[in-house]
Order: sequence, then structure tokens, then C-alpha cells
Amino acid sequence: MNYFNLKNYFNFLIIMLLITTYLPLVSNNLPPLIRSHHIWTPIWGISLLLFQPKVIFNKFFLFVLVFMIITVPFQFFIWPGSDEWTKRQSVFEMYQILMALSMFFYFYNTSNLHSYALAVKWTMIFVVITSIMSIYSSMIDPLYARKITGGQLEEITDVLKYGGGSFSLSSLLLCIFPLLVFYYRNNEKSILSKRILFVLIILFYVAIIRMQIFANILVASLVIIISIFGQRRLKKSLFFTVVLLIIFISIPNHFYANIFIDISKYFDSESEVYFKLNDFSQFIVSGEYEGTGSGGRAQRYPILLSGFIQSPIFGYYFDNVGYIKDIGAGAHLFWMYKLSVFGLVFFLFFTYIFYRFVRINLKIYNEEYSFYFLISVFSIIVLGLMKNLAGRDFWYFFFFALPGFYYLPLLKRN
Repeated sequence: MNYFNLKNYFNFLIIMLLITTYLPLVSNNLPPLIRSHHIWTPIWGISLLLFQPKVIFNKFFLFVLVFMIITVPFQFFIWPGSDEWTKRQSVFEMYQILMALSMFFYFYNTSNLHSYALAVKWTMIFVVITSIMSIYSSMIDPLYARKITGGQLEEITDVLKYGGGSFSLSSLLLCIFPLLVFYYRNNEKSILSKRILFVLIILFYVAIIRMQIFANILVASLVIIISIFGQRRLKKSLFFTVVLLIIFISIPNHFYANIFIDISKYFDSESEVYFKLNDFSQFIVSGEYEGTGSGGRAQRYPILLSGFIQSPIFGYYFDNVGYIKDIGAGAHLFWMYKLSVFGLVFFLFFTYIFYRFVRINLKIYNEEYSFYFLISVFSIIVLGLMKNLAGRDFWYFFFFALPGFYYLPLLKRN
């Protein structure tokens, strides 16, 4: 097989992996064998071993692979307190991260950056289509995304055929906002006009609102504001920012509570967003854990902290000293849950994967682009403090599509 055909072969496999991940409107209507993502992943892995073994033997990729080989059996045989949800979630998580990294390092090692940019372009097209279908699906059932997340699929069988996204789509959209703002500001490098970039920002923000994941709406708003503010202004306005922070802290809580109540009036009184805004305003005023959903979520932090204190090195599930009520509910707090139930050793190795991956890319990017890329990473760190991070489309985007945005100008040159 010559290089030209081999390149096309791998490009085809990646497109199939992306279609079965980001375009449910199409993949759900393909024949059963073709639409199964888990058919294409072993084909991809075997193809790498046969034709691109350098990807598998990349030092960083090997580190992640060994980490998975060690930690996954630990959860089944070493940690006596590990529950079934945690085991299943962790296995899928590492599997998805490995797949995303293998696609990233395929392009990284072969320097086939033009094809990488094309893959990212198609990913964006699929995400746009799925965002549109998410908005349409939410018009049929406003809570469809929350029902997908909660596993209530039997209640939305008719809605699923329209190919709307779930919670993981609303999570990955957070990463895109800073990079869209970057290309808006540096439009000479963009393959899209300012008008289209502006429309995409609005589309993705509306999709997040319609999916009614309150934490994602908050983080999306924060990320967009920081991105628009820009690197230069943030550096020049450090003193101004400190002053604003002092004023922010000095203002009574009732003021912020009233703001959330006023914003909630723009949403349907039966919607989840309306409920969460009013619920959050009550929590701000009372500061009590009991009586509000926001307070109940905040209460999970001390519960998880208690688990961490019991066994800080190898995790609560390792020693399983006593029983902490409702510790499983803390799974919604991604970073704190990892630290508590798996311990400091596992947590440091796990977070090293993110740190090392970001460092690899920052060595390539210029300073201005690095700023917006780091905002994208920041959005995920913040979201993980409030929600769970999960889903194949999310992990593929973070470890594969997100770094490839830098190479989109290559398509304009051609």
C-alpha cells in the first residue's frame, strides 16, 4: 500500500470515527454494523499497529496506556469499595482518552497537518449540525438532554431520531468559544468570515441554553466574557480587576440573588433553567446546604473531603474505612470525586495526562493563540469543579479536535 493510499485509508477511518461520534442524525440511521463506533475502533487500533506503530510507541501515549492497564484492574480487584458506576465510567473514560490521543498522535507523528485541519473542519460541521438538531429536539421536549443524561431514553424515543446532542455536547461547546473569538479577532487567518463566526457563537450559546444544563450556561458566559476581554486588556487591567473583585465581594448577596431572579424571568417558568436560577438565588441568600438543589450540590464537597481525609494516598475506595453516606453522589463533581475515591497518587498521575498534553501543544502555538487555547482548557477545569466530565464526543474533542484548531489556516492557504 503506497503512502497516498495509506493516508486516504487513515483519513477514511477517522471520518467514520467522527461521524459515529458527532453526527447522530446520520449514524443513527446507518446499518447496525456500520453505525457502531466500537467496530471502527479496533480497526483503527490494528491499522496503527500494522502501518503506524510509532503512534503506539510514542512515550506519552505509552504512559497513558500503561496508566490504563494498571488502574483499570485496580478498580475491579484492588479497590474493595469501588461501585459499578465508577468502574464502568472509568473504563470508558480511559478507552475514549486513548482513542482520542491515538488520533492526535497519528497526525502529530506523520506531520500530515493539512489532513488534520480537514478532520477538525468536518468535526466542526458535524457539531454545528448536531447543535441545530439539539435546539430542534429541545423544542419537542425541553428536557430531552437531561433525560439522555439520566438514562430516561424510553421517554424520548421519538426525539432521539432527530440527532440532538446530550450533556457531553454542551460541555465540548465550552472549548470552542475562545477559539471562535480568536479567529474573529484574527480573521485574516480564519477560513470563515466574521459574520459566520459570530453566528456560530450565538448558535452554540443558544444550544447550551436550550439543553438546560445550568452550570454549562454559567461557564459558557464566563468564558465568552474572558475571551472577548482579551489577553492584552487582561494584562493591562490587573489593578482594575483587583478593584472590581473587592467591589464584587463587598456587595450584599441579596443584590446578586435579585439579578438571578430577574434573569430567570426571560425563561419559561416550567423550564429547568428558570428553576435553577431561582434555586441558586435562594442558596446565595441563605448560604444553607439544606432546602435548595444548589446547596445540596455544594454539600457534596465536604462529603468527598471526608472520604479523602480517611484515605488520602490511595483513595477512599482503596481502604474503604467505614461508610460515608452519599459519597457516590459526589461523582457529579469530576475533579473532587477523582481525588477523594482514588486518592492523591492516582489523581496526580491522571492530571499529569492533561498537563503534559497541554504542554505538548503550547510548545507549538504562538503566544496569542496559546492564551485562547488555555481559556478553553480553563473552561473544562472550571466545569469539572461543578459537573461530571464524560462522553466520547467530549473526550475526543478535548484530546483530538481542540488542538487541531490551530492548523485550520492551512486550509485557507490551499
